[in-house]
Amino acid sequence: MFQRYAVVRTGLMSLPLMLGACSVNPYHPTQPIERAVRIPATETAPPLAPPVPDDLASSPDVTPRAPAAAAPTDPFILERVALTAQRMVGVPYHYGGKTPRGFDCSGLVFYAYGEVGVLVPRTSGEQLRASHPLNVEQAVPGDLVFFRTSKRAWHVGIYLGDQSFIHAPSTGRAVVTERLDDEYYLRHRIQIRRLDALK
Repeated sequence: MFQRYAVVRTGLMSLPLMLGACSVNPYHPTQPIERAVRIPATETAPPLAPPVPDDLASSPDVTPRAPAAAAPTDPFILERVALTAQRMVGVPYHYGGKTPRGFDCSGLVFYAYGEVGVLVPRTSGEQLRASHPLNVEQAVPGDLVFFRTSKRAWHVGIYLGDQSFIHAPSTGRAVVTERLDDEYYLRHRIQIRRLDALK
């Protein structure tokens, strides 16, 4: 029994060395930190990047620009948005949420479009302003459905086709698929819209 204990103890004591403990190479002041590397005469040094002009150099007062969103040309991009949103059914509502840990209505739109590479505004009001209206006959899965919930508040969902849509409804509920021909949504629906970036 003692021998087995000794083997286990030895094995556990050497475990940090086998797994590469954090302090494998401690700093020694006698070791040089940097060494000059000599380039043989037959090799040339790689070219240096051109210097950045002072007026373009980064500054703490300058916010980097967001990447420009190229207009997508994939004809199936809206379908992929709808499929991405459908995979989120059951994710809880979370005010301000925009990840699979929790969504609010515009956060679900922001996430689903972002997953297929389309940058969209974050809030439902901004999403409304960044889109154009469609006739119901023109709507395809992935288009946006807007509802007026009060004088100043908008609610948004993603159209799935065949009079159904997906959305993150409200606190205490989860992302769910519902029908546009439901009496409540018939009364509050404003329109179906497509993001201007998709034309």
